[in-house]
Order: sequence, then structure tokens, then C-alpha cells
Amino acid sequence: KENRRMLEEDMTGDAVKIISIDPLGWRNALMAKLMPSEEEASVGDYTIENGHFFCPDKSVVIAFLSPCFTEMESGKATRFYHLLEKTRKAFEEEHPFVQVLAHGNPLGSVANAGTIKRDMMLTVGISLIIIMILLLLCFRKGRFILQMVGPVLYGTLFALACMYWIKGYMSLMSLGISSIILGVAISYCLHVLIHHHFAGDVERVLREESTPVVLGCLTTIGAFLGLLFTESDLLRDFGLFSTFALVGSTLAALVFLPHFMKDKTAQEGTGSGFKLVDRINDFPWESNKWVLGIMALVIVAGVVMSTRVKFDSDLRNLDYDEANITRSQSLYEEKNNQGFTSFYFAAYDNNLDKALEYNDLLFQRLDSLKREGLVKGYSELTPLLFQPTAEQQRRIDLWKEHWTPEKIASLKRNLEAAGARNGIKPQLFAPFLALLEGDYEPGDLFESGVVPEEMLSSFIEHEKSGRYLVFTNVSFKPEEKDIVTDALVAGEQTIILEPFYYCRDMVEIVHDDFRTTLLISSIFVLLVLIIAFRRLPVALTAFLPMFLSWYVLQGLMAIFGLEFNLINIVISTFVFGIGVDYSIFVMEGLLQEARTGEKQMLSWHKTAIFFSALVLIIVVASLAFARHPAIRSIGIISVIGMTSTILLTYCLEPFIFKLLMKNAKFREKTQEVKEK
Repeated sequence: KENRRMLEEDMTGDAVKIISIDPLGWRNALMAKLMPSEEEASVGDYTIENGHFFCPDKSVVIAFLSPCFTEMESGKATRFYHLLEKTRKAFEEEHPFVQVLAHGNPLGSVANAGTIKRDMMLTVGISLIIIMILLLLCFRKGRFILQMVGPVLYGTLFALACMYWIKGYMSLMSLGISSIILGVAISYCLHVLIHHHFAGDVERVLREESTPVVLGCLTTIGAFLGLLFTESDLLRDFGLFSTFALVGSTLAALVFLPHFMKDKTAQEGTGSGFKLVDRINDFPWESNKWVLGIMALVIVAGVVMSTRVKFDSDLRNLDYDEANITRSQSLYEEKNNQGFTSFYFAAYDNNLDKALEYNDLLFQRLDSLKREGLVKGYSELTPLLFQPTAEQQRRIDLWKEHWTPEKIASLKRNLEAAGARNGIKPQLFAPFLALLEGDYEPGDLFESGVVPEEMLSSFIEHEKSGRYLVFTNVSFKPEEKDIVTDALVAGEQTIILEPFYYCRDMVEIVHDDFRTTLLISSIFVLLVLIIAFRRLPVALTAFLPMFLSWYVLQGLMAIFGLEFNLINIVISTFVFGIGVDYSIFVMEGLLQEARTGEKQMLSWHKTAIFFSALVLIIVVASLAFARHPAIRSIGIISVIGMTSTILLTYCLEPFIFKLLMKNAKFREKTQEVKEK
């Protein structure tokens, strides 16, 4: 009766073709899978209409794009992003009642990179303008600014050239973070220029500044070279670039810069900016009981609380998602997953049959997880359309075994009788009966061209490397993501198409190895200090503020609820390195005062430290206003670390040194070393 109704309503002849090959309506079972109703659709399924994918309620049409470039080809990804945006906007202008949204890893990566660029240009650019204005107000010479910027610019170009020569490329994120390290290079230039500002004698400047500047450079480089022992390309790039930048800037400051300085009469800093500096430097930080008491409490609290600081290994928390990308993801989850989260998993192999077999094993695990209530649903279209050769042959054999000549003859009689009752000629069923009697062999639907290419990439992808990926969309509760993902990925030849999942282990490794890296750097720095000062008590006194600043930083982070992540933990080496420099310059001033009774050197070094710290704090504080969470976290952590480092250098180091000077033997050995 159904066939008769279809024939009566047929205006195109399509019903005749359909009934001639499927009079029993077997197609309905297949179509129920391919085009489930909104009520029957499982989570992650789509409906197909006129060759297009729709969400179950047909309010959103879905298109899948497979980029022909790898994740490492950032240039192609950027061009793809802008082309897609241009196409999207043009389509929306032509169809104002339609909105086009898109999301995916390539789009997110480009959006992240663009945000980082804008943040770094805006925050660092504004902070540099503020710094230039302050230094001009203090020193009142444009020449001073040019002399300060020149070596830093040379160091930057030197580092970029070395990175190109060694690797040919570097991470954009590491380049952005490394811009902060240029503040350390500015510090070296400031020490040379401020010393010349007061002393006026170029030869004297080189004689008195070469040792502390080179020593500071070596120890800071030691802190950054520890990053080369990590497994992260980001950290290694950061360590290498910072090392080369400091080497280049130091060479420029000590070799090239003196040629642009002229001898002049020694003068005092009477500029308007120096009055405040003198007040800060002349304050008795090392003898004020309140200051020392507060610092002691901070140190104790830092050491006690340092073990409680947490590490965020989820790189998604470091992503900045644009509004359109976020809305696209939310709409996709809402329409297709009923509030559940979904991810694509893939079974893979270089052989398509093997990949399909691994996909069958994946479905067995999915079925088990669904029975346990951990998985809400998963797309079943792929195994419905694609099966390995062995499984196809097994089904062909079962088909032949079932449709014996006797059963075919019986079915033929029943069809002819039913057709006669409904006015349908028996000749109409001839194609169907021929299908029952035919011989079949396994086929390759993937290469056949039957499935449109734009739809095929949603099921299977053949990579340039030769690997086949068979996709399955799986939906589950967000809080059960780790359990489900770990269970599925544990299977043979199965991956999740989410880079953050695999980065998580790498980030954990970086975190676990970071203390070892800092230990290696600390030992190197201490050895350099011992060799330079040739006395263990002096080296330990210079080393202590830098060492304690690490614990103070961790403790304050724990107290304020801040967490380390892959990005801001890098900055701890920056705090570590700048702490070394400040300690060395203060120690040089203390030793000069102890040997000659002159306080000029210590005063000049403190002035240089003040301006160096001012420059660095302005730069890193500006990052706290960035939109990108990774850049913003750098600013907050850096301000805390810098402040604690400066206070420890101003308070603890002179306090301990003066205690040691009360020892007659220490005082005698210190004073017997005369300036050559």
C-alpha cells in the first residue's frame, strides 16, 4: 500500500526508481540513522538535507573545513583566518538576516597571536613613552635617551640574528615575553651612563663598572641558560633569545657606548628627579627596626607558604578567545550537544582498513562508557558508511548465506502477489530481485567519489603524511572530560583532537623540572660569585637576597591566591636574574665603602638600581592591563617579584654585610684589598 501511494503521488519518476530497488522499505532504517528527527537524534548527530549538515532542530547549518596546512605554518593560518573573516563579512552583508560564525584550533591560534601582538605593542609602547618622559625630566638630555636605547637595540638585533642562524624561527610568545628582558639590558646601560653622569671620566667608568656589569651579565645568563634543560620549545627559545640579547647589549654598553661619551667635570645629580631618589636611597633600610621586622615576617611567611603555591597546567586558561569564536563554540554546544561538551576523537593508521578496525574498537569502548553513564552520546554515521574490507566480506558472506535461491523464490512470489493486489506490475521488482541474486565484492567508499568531498572530510581525512584519521564526535558532561578522554585515548591508535590535552603532560613536566632548573642556575650563579669576590661570606651575602626572593615570591602568590602557569613561571627566572644584578652592584658599593670609606660608589649604584627598577616595574606593571590572560599574569607576578627583590637587596644585604664587618677578621680581610 505504501508503494502504491508513492507511485500515485510521484510526479518525477523518482518513486519508481526507489521502489524498483527497495520495495520492502529497507531504506527507512538507513535514513533513520542518517537523518534522525530532533527527538530521536543522539547527542553529536546531525541531520542531512540536500547535501548539507544541520543541527537536529535544523535551525543551524554546519560546515566543516579541513585546512591544507599544519599547525606550525602560522603564516598560512593567518592568511586563512583573514580570508575566512573577509568571506564571512561579505556573506553577512549580502544576507543581513543570516549570521555566520566559526571556531576551531587554527582560528583560535591566530586570534591568540593577534591579541598578544596588540597587547605587547600597546602596553610596552605606552610604558616606554612614560619611561622616556621620566628620564628626560630627570636627566634633561635627549642624548642620554639615545645612548641608553642604542645598546638595547643592538642587543635585540644581535639576538634575532643569532636565533635565525641557529634555528631559523622562534615562538611568538617567547619573543613577546623576551621583550621584558630588555629591561635588564637597559639596567646595564643605566649603570654605565649614570656612573658617567656623576664621575665624568670615561676611563674611570669603564674601570669601575666593567667588573659588576660583566659579572651581572654572566650570572643572569646562568639563570636563563637553565631553561635550555627543559622540554619546552617556548622556554628554550626564551632562554636562548634572552642570553643573546644580554650578551649583545653588554658588549654594546662596554665596547661601543664609551666612544659616544665625553669626559666632563664631575657633577652631582641636582635634577628634579634626583631629590626623590636621594631620599629613597638615603633612608636607613638596613637599620630601621620596623622595616627589618616587616621584612623578617615576609621572609618567614614566604618560606612557610611557598609549598602551597599551585600550578595551573591547563593551557586553555591562557587562551584569549574572541567574542565571535566563543559564541560559535557556545552555539554549537547548545544546538548539537544539549548543554554537554563534545570533542572529536580519531582512530588512525597509515592503512585505511586498519584505521577503521581501530575505530570499531573505539566504538566498543564508547558503548561501554555509555552504559556506565559517562558518555551521553556519539556520532554513529562513520561506521554506518565505512567498514574495513574484512568486515565487508563477512557481511557479504552472511548476505549470500541468508538469501538462498529458495528464499529469493519465496520472496518473489510474495511480492508478485502483493503487487497484483495493489495494481503494481511484477516487472517493477526485477531490479530488486537482481540485487538479491548478484555477486558482490568489498569496495572502497572513501576513494569511490560517491560521498561528496565536502562531506567526506567530516568522516575520514587522509593526511599528507599518509595517515588516515577516522573521526567520531563524542559528548559528555564537562566535569567528566578527563575520565572519558583518558579511557578513550588509552586505546590503541586513538587520539583526541585537542592539543591542550597533550600539552597538559608537557606543562606538568616543565613544572616538575623547573625546581631542578633553578637549582642548576643557583649553583652556577653562586660559583660565579665565589670566583668573582674570592670570599665565600661575601658571595653568600650577595646570593642570599636573590635566593630568598624566590621563596618570598611563591609565598606571596600562595597568600593572594595566584597560580603559576607555563608563561609566568618563566618570569621567575627574570626575577631571579635581576635579583643577581642588584645584589652584585650593591655589594660592589659596600666593598668600596669598606675599603676606602667613600660612599659615592654605593650611592651611584643605588641611583642606577632605582632607575633600573623604575623602568622594569613600569614595563611589567603595564602588562597587568593586557587583555590576554597569559600576558596579564606576567605583569602581576613580575611586580610582586621585582618589589620583593628590591626590598631584600636594599634591606637584607647591607644589614648582613654590616654584621660581618663587626667581625675583626672579616673586616681586616675586606680592608686589606686595595683598589688598583
